[in-house]
Amino acid sequence: MVEYRTGRIYQSDIDMILNNVSYRGKFDGKLSAKLKRDFINYHREYNKLCKERKFNDSLLGTVQIVEVQKHSGSHTGVAGAKWLVANLFTQYPINSDWDIETDYLSLKQCFLYLRTVCNATYFATKNDYWTLAVEYKIGCDDGRGNWKIIKKMIDDIFGKEEHIKVLIMTGGNTPCAIEN
Repeated sequence: MVEYRTGRIYQSDIDMILNNVSYRGKFDGKLSAKLKRDFINYHREYNKLCKERKFNDSLLGTVQIVEVQKHSGSHTGVAGAKWLVANLFTQYPINSDWDIETDYLSLKQCFLYLRTVCNATYFATKNDYWTLAVEYKIGCDDGRGNWKIIKKMIDDIFGKEEHIKVLIMTGGNTPCAIEN
């Protein structure tokens, strides 16, 4: 199931935040910067994996799931709350300045992997289904992706799943305004 939800990712009742990243060990997007600021171990785990894989494209199409905990100085959510963040390695550099672009095949691989994991473990969630949150236009702004392609991918992979609900979080915009 896929639905739009007005509001920010941190304001929703979710099991996992999906965040697209590059393999360079540095965060490129706004959500990544927020996650780094608000979660104690998030950047450390991401950077550790990038270093282990020598900052190369072998990470494309893979998913790193990190359990994160809000620290007391965070401005969002409840301090001490634990969530999962899935780093989707879907972005690669397109020039020597490290401008990035979203790789659709890698994004599809990540979504398919998450669908498999969620379907295999839904019984362990509080509602017998996983709630995954993505930002509206994931992979489009900094990653230069086409939202129509990415939205269709999300719908095709998750649209008919009974144990997975994907919330496309629209920030302060209403879903009707976005879809028109």
